[in-house]
Amino acid sequence: MKQLFVVVSRNIDEEVKTVVCEDFIEACATQAGMLVGMPADVVKNILKKEEILQIKENIEKVGRDRLANDEEEVYIFWLPERSSMR
Repeated sequence: MKQLFVVVSRNIDEEVKTVVCEDFIEACATQAGMLVGMPADVVKNILKKEEILQIKENIEKVGRDRLANDEEEVYIFWLPERSSMR
């Protein structure tokens, strides 16, 4: 089953950006990259295993992960793909 990770950023001016990733590591890099203003492919090379494991744990326990600074907050939500609607 395909998994989707939705990365949502909201800044102090209430502007919202959304990115959908099919890869968990890509979603982690996108989340951090949105917060610091760097491309995900650059951030992917500097992500630490501990950070990735913490994000995974937050998603499993709370249903989301959140990074924030004074001007922006960035979330990752996990959406498992369904083969049909009920």
